[in-house]
Amino acid sequence: MTKGHSRDILLLILLLAFSLAVMFWVLVRTPLTPNEARSIYMGREVITNGVLSCSGEAPQENNQSIEYLICAYPGSVAVAPLATATMEKFSGLYGGRSVGILFSLALVLLVYLFGNSAFYGGKGLLAATTFVFFGVPLQLSSSAPDAVIAAFFLSGSLCCIGSAAESQPVLDRAFRLLFAAVLFSIAIMTNYYIAVFAVPVVLYIISLRQIQKESVFFFIPLVAILSLYGYVAVLPATPFLVDILQSTLMQSKTALSAKTSYVLQWLALPYVVSAFGLFHGEKGKIVFMHMLFSSPAFLVPFVSSEVGAMHAGVLFSLVFLAPAVAIGVEYMGGLLSSYNPASSVRQLFMAAVLVVIFVFGLQQIKKLSRDYPDLSPAGTFLQEKIGRGTVVVESDYGSPEYVYRYLLEQGAPSARIVPIVRGDSQYRSEVITRLSPDFIVLDDYHCDRSSQRATLEYLAHGFREVKTYQMTLSSDTKNIRIFQKEVL
Repeated sequence: MTKGHSRDILLLILLLAFSLAVMFWVLVRTPLTPNEARSIYMGREVITNGVLSCSGEAPQENNQSIEYLICAYPGSVAVAPLATATMEKFSGLYGGRSVGILFSLALVLLVYLFGNSAFYGGKGLLAATTFVFFGVPLQLSSSAPDAVIAAFFLSGSLCCIGSAAESQPVLDRAFRLLFAAVLFSIAIMTNYYIAVFAVPVVLYIISLRQIQKESVFFFIPLVAILSLYGYVAVLPATPFLVDILQSTLMQSKTALSAKTSYVLQWLALPYVVSAFGLFHGEKGKIVFMHMLFSSPAFLVPFVSSEVGAMHAGVLFSLVFLAPAVAIGVEYMGGLLSSYNPASSVRQLFMAAVLVVIFVFGLQQIKKLSRDYPDLSPAGTFLQEKIGRGTVVVESDYGSPEYVYRYLLEQGAPSARIVPIVRGDSQYRSEVITRLSPDFIVLDDYHCDRSSQRATLEYLAHGFREVKTYQMTLSSDTKNIRIFQKEVL
């Protein structure tokens, strides 16, 4: 082992230790999100009843039922939800989140191996460092394990493809490509949004002349595995997935433009740094290719309106961009140092660029932590007040009732949570009259209805507003309102 290689291994260990420390900090500070809560309950359904995929029989008019959530879930519930629920069963919420942390650490290692290929000039450490410093994989480790797990398998597939191009024996290349096909198939099963990156993966294989003849060992298994999975798991869920896609495509041009701009905010600096790599004499074409491969992240807002889907798209994009950013950082270091022959001067300027990326990533972590609503204060209030009563949770989307259901399991396990989803005034009146709930909860984030109109309506039914909590998000401030039945 050379001295330089030993130094890289030591720095990689320090990078992983830094990543682990930040992820534990994120784990403790991140409130339970509706996506997490839904994932845990879907995983419990797999464990308890052995439901591995959509049965096709879930009522589409009730998008809060666990059956509907499984059918509408953009991935296999037998991967991320099952892993999260299994760990959560034995060690609570933090145990469930540890799944994402472990896969995030492994993802950083794979990005290191991917960038350390001779194809990129052995820039694995620089690629892994920039990948971590951008902050997205660290923040998503707790709140979005499905995206992290899918990115892990995507990176593993890309590593196998790259290593196949460097391998000499034909049989060895074929085996590596076969394994790459299996890994990429699992990535798609884990998170369907990663399918928009299928074309870049195909183009990546075609661009490597060394494996063009053996590429059939990737394409044939990939098509076979996904066809079988599509027939068994996706086909029964097609009506539910198409319904979600249609509602997304019906968004206004303004909404789509805003969400595309949101993705650009996350990828702006990675693209700027990568752009400097375009002027790298030997690697300029490679940088351009990877910038092109990362572009499907801008298609995600057209197939999903959820913020979590856009975060996943950004993470998948950064997997492709990491080697390009590393080349860009190296070129910027040379440019800023005026190509000073002293290596220490060049490294100093490269470190300065990394500091800029680190500060950017730190700000993005803070912003990302405020992209999800914190419902825990309302959950704590209900834990203290509800006892054996009934809580009605009104929403238009997002399934916030699963957060309250999970939180009340701890302090008020006998409480009953009843959702009202996109109900009109007549339906709400019928539910309130029939159930006579103790509390009604709604918030401005998951409900489009005017809070003033809601207050007047619930006052007419004998409720009064007893608590209001403010949620400070990255874009604005939203309120959680809790109404209680007045005692006559």
